[in-house]
Amino acid sequence: MAMAMAKGLVASIYPSIGELTDNSDIVFWCTKPKDLKTAVTSDMPLRSDIVYVSIAAGISLTQIYSWIGEDSNEPETKIIQMMPNTPCLVGQGAAGFITSENISEAEVELFKRLMKSSFPVLERMKTIKELDATTGVAGSCPAYIFMVAEAIAEAGVKQGLTWDQSLRLTVQTIKGAAMLLEQSHEHPAVAKVRYEHAHSIF
Repeated sequence: MAMAMAKGLVASIYPSIGELTDNSDIVFWCTKPKDLKTAVTSDMPLRSDIVYVSIAAGISLTQIYSWIGEDSNEPETKIIQMMPNTPCLVGQGAAGFITSENISEAEVELFKRLMKSSFPVLERMKTIKELDATTGVAGSCPAYIFMVAEAIAEAGVKQGLTWDQSLRLTVQTIKGAAMLLEQSHEHPAVAKVRYEHAHSIF
C-alpha cells in the first residue's frame, strides 16, 4: 500500500528513518501530541543540517529540546513548531509557526515554499504566546465555523427548505462572505454594519 501511495504522490520510500533523513532537507513529525516524544527520540541522533517540523499541538520547543538533551537557548538541532488547521486538506489552511534561534532565513523560506500549496496564510510568530493564540484563531476555528453553519442550515430547514438546499446555501454564503471580507480589506465590524443595513437585519 505504501508503494502505491508513493507512486501516486511521486514520492520515495525509505526502509529506515536513517535513510530518510540522509535524503531530506526537512523532516516533519506529524503525530498526535502523545506520540511526539516517541517520534522524536526514535529519530536520534538528530542532525544539525536538517530542519525538523513538529505539528503536535501543545508541545513546545523547550519540551522537545528537553527530550533530546539540548538547551533550548543554545540549540544544535533546528526545529520549527507549527500550529496548522484542517482546511489545509483542501489547500486552504491557515497556520502559525515559530522557529528555534539557529534556523536561517533561507531555511524558513524553504519551509514556507513547501507549505504554500496547503497554507495560503502562514504567519511566523515571535513568541510561544503568539503561537498559542493561533490555536483559537486558526487551529480550532474551523469547528466554530461548522457550528455556525449547522445552526444556519437547521434554521433554514425549520423555514421549509430541504437539508441539502439549506446546507448548500449556507456553505456558499460563508464562502462568499469570507471572500468579501478578504477582498474589501474592511474591518469586520464595518462589513457587518454595511450588510446588515443592506438586508435590514436589526
